[in-house]
Amino acid sequence: MSSPAEPIPLRGWRKIPAVQALSHFNFRILWLGSLLSFTGSWVQRTAQDWLAYGLTNDDPFMLAVVSFCGMAPVSFLGPLMGAYVDMLDRRKLLTLMMIISAIGPLFLGFATYFHFAAYWHLVVVALVGGLVSTMEMPARQSIVRQSVPVDVLPAAIPTQALTFNFARVAGPAIGGVILAKFGPAYAFWVNGLSFAFLIAAVNMIRADLGPMIKEPQPIRDLVAEGFRYVFKEDRLRVIFLLEAATSVFGVFYLGLMAAIAKTKLGLGASGLGNLFTAIGVGAVIGLLLVSTISGRPVKFTIVRVAMSMVAIALCLLAWAPNQAIAMVCLAMCGMGTIMQFNTSNTLFQLIAPAHLRGRALAMHMWAVSGVAPAGILIFGWVADHFGINAALGAGGGILLAWSVWGWIRTWSMQDPAYDTA
Repeated sequence: MSSPAEPIPLRGWRKIPAVQALSHFNFRILWLGSLLSFTGSWVQRTAQDWLAYGLTNDDPFMLAVVSFCGMAPVSFLGPLMGAYVDMLDRRKLLTLMMIISAIGPLFLGFATYFHFAAYWHLVVVALVGGLVSTMEMPARQSIVRQSVPVDVLPAAIPTQALTFNFARVAGPAIGGVILAKFGPAYAFWVNGLSFAFLIAAVNMIRADLGPMIKEPQPIRDLVAEGFRYVFKEDRLRVIFLLEAATSVFGVFYLGLMAAIAKTKLGLGASGLGNLFTAIGVGAVIGLLLVSTISGRPVKFTIVRVAMSMVAIALCLLAWAPNQAIAMVCLAMCGMGTIMQFNTSNTLFQLIAPAHLRGRALAMHMWAVSGVAPAGILIFGWVADHFGINAALGAGGGILLAWSVWGWIRTWSMQDPAYDTA
């Protein structure tokens, strides 16, 4: 079996961190499969939001409920599923999760094409997708650690995250075109078929993706151990709390994008696609920046600055009078959010020992996605009763206050040394 750390020779180009990570076969295959699959997901996201907003007669709260259902399972099951990830074969697990993930979009395409799609269909598919993601996300992210040598990991994590954000640039643009010219059914079908690429990639990886825990243990003990470790380790505890604050007060706008486009800015389906693309462009810029400076001991500085950027951008978005300014604000949101979350991901992987990595990453994903549904519902209600601008301004203001605490709390924290375990 080939070593997962065996790179292809790239001479001078290997000085670029992203290229250095992509020179490793396992990582390159995972990166490509993820990119194609995520692109399909963002093609669907544009059509799904537009369809949901139309089916609910332009109700921002009901739109937020769909996003809530997609994230809520992580709130209740995230740490539990992280323990299962450490106990299971991740190749088989991811293959099964991708097959299940494909069923919902294929059904929605069929229901939309034959004109019997209903709001509750979107809710159920979102809920199933959320359940799948509770195991899929920590499993996929834990594979990154085995795809490259540990000294390349700080570059590999933001490079892997580029797949999601390249897709967030291309996917909504493609989805907007498909939605306008062919209808939402085709966007759902594109996503359903795209999962095949990630299935193929996972099964081509040349590495042992078997269980990280060799001896069976009571699942309750495993979950409790993961909780105790993250909250006992001072750096991870603070990172977790800052991520959770950004998730609740800083990313809820993603569940209101159709309302921002249609009600606040008076845009159509293509305009919604442009707004999503702006978020993706900002995120790509942020990831390229993080990847470029990945070897420098500035990770806690990145977390502080990025969190403040999101807060300020949301406050500006509440004021934005037109599409151009809104796109700049959304690009700042995308850039700051991905820089904070991705750098936090790196810190979790570098600090957590191997036998706890799946559970630590599940806690990271819980902070990123598990508490976000609360923010989506709260600010969806605020938008419904007081207006979208009030929701954006309130979220940005609260997050700005949290970021001040983050600056104080992390000021003296140092980046971790590499653990080769």
